[in-house]
Amino acid sequence: MNEDSKQKKYSHDTIPPDENEPHDESQEMGEETTTRLGRFLKLSGLSGRVGAEYLGKAARGAFAGKERRDALLGEAHMANAKRVAETFGELKGAVMKLGQMMSLQSYDFLPKELTEVLRGLQKDAPPMAFSKIKEQIRKELGQDPKDLFGALEPRAYASASIGQVHRAVLRDGRKVVVKVQYPGVDEMVDADLDNLESIIGNAVKLLYHGEIKTLMAEVRERIGEELDYRLELANLQEYWERFADDEDILVPKPVPELCSQRILVMERLHGEDGNSLALDDVPQQRRDDIGKRLVTFLFKQFFELHTLHADPNLANFAFMPDNRVIVYDFGCIKRFPDDFVTGYKQALRHGLAHDWIPLRQTMKSLGMYHLDDKEYPDDWYENLAGPALRPFESGRYDFGECHIAEDLHRVSMKNFGEWSHWQIPRHQIFLNRVIVGMYGNLRHLRARVNVLELLQPYLNEA
Repeated sequence: MNEDSKQKKYSHDTIPPDENEPHDESQEMGEETTTRLGRFLKLSGLSGRVGAEYLGKAARGAFAGKERRDALLGEAHMANAKRVAETFGELKGAVMKLGQMMSLQSYDFLPKELTEVLRGLQKDAPPMAFSKIKEQIRKELGQDPKDLFGALEPRAYASASIGQVHRAVLRDGRKVVVKVQYPGVDEMVDADLDNLESIIGNAVKLLYHGEIKTLMAEVRERIGEELDYRLELANLQEYWERFADDEDILVPKPVPELCSQRILVMERLHGEDGNSLALDDVPQQRRDDIGKRLVTFLFKQFFELHTLHADPNLANFAFMPDNRVIVYDFGCIKRFPDDFVTGYKQALRHGLAHDWIPLRQTMKSLGMYHLDDKEYPDDWYENLAGPALRPFESGRYDFGECHIAEDLHRVSMKNFGEWSHWQIPRHQIFLNRVIVGMYGNLRHLRARVNVLELLQPYLNEA
């Protein structure tokens, strides 16, 4: 029997014994990728190789024409994109999460070569060996996988920053997916956060005069929650109950009896990948309808539930033929105090009306203010808020033709000296992550959405 035949048999009929596992490209994690020092050295080495690539290509093109220089720069972008993706995928943990976030937010900033390669980190990072996955299942659930599942596919269906997913069939015939956390990933995440806080934190302190520790505590808290699949189980159950009768959103039903701190089992819901919907042959009407459903999902969560699914990379969504949206991965859920949601709603009203004085007062009540209590003229707020308010103009907004992030970046850099003296509330961090991430999804899908029409009912509420 050849390898392809064995793979097909194991995928549908049984669970292969360790000695007969099909060959794959799974990786083992050694000390160089699990200790803080090892991971620090990996990142430092990556930085050096990326810089050397650009310097080398710049030297080769120093006396060349523009066309040749552009070609060399493109080669450098592609080589470095592969280096970054391979290193981030190997390290996994918080480093890989950073890469996923970069893939969401880079449409107007980073080279398109890097954007496209990083997008692969949303679902297709290098998987871990199946023997390690089975060992983790035995350790967590106290039984051999063959006693728990009628079938368990050896090859990972998806692999991400802290765990990977395998398709399976339960003993009663239900089709499910099994999400298994990588062994030791909690230590890797701690190492990454320590490294990022020491490397990036020190640099930020030189430029930003607000309270860094509060913001880093928020990041640590959210990522720490993702490491406990029991919390994700509770989140998944909550969202499944809330959206059980929703016409637009589908949430997989959990299988609690097979879940633990590091194992999560849920029903298998399969839909079309978001990247395939961004292709030119997909009807514009379909992309618009899906975009509308994604925005509606965001507004319902924040304004009605006071929560957000805070990991909005496109791989965490799939789409049915009737355009219903399947939502995956409930490890990172941000919950907001009632007064923050009320205040944010009021801030939106003031911003849309260009009432800058009351907007300043509302922002201060939310915890966003200038450390020296400095006041600015109305045109300062107009210039900063203008790009962000564009999607809320009347009529459908074409995200495929917009450059909001680029314009906001340009305005922010022009006013960076002022922004560095503003205090940012901790609740704003993951709210911004979701907004910017959803902008990136809509931009990638090239959807046209009447955002104001969807928002207005919430603004009309008391």
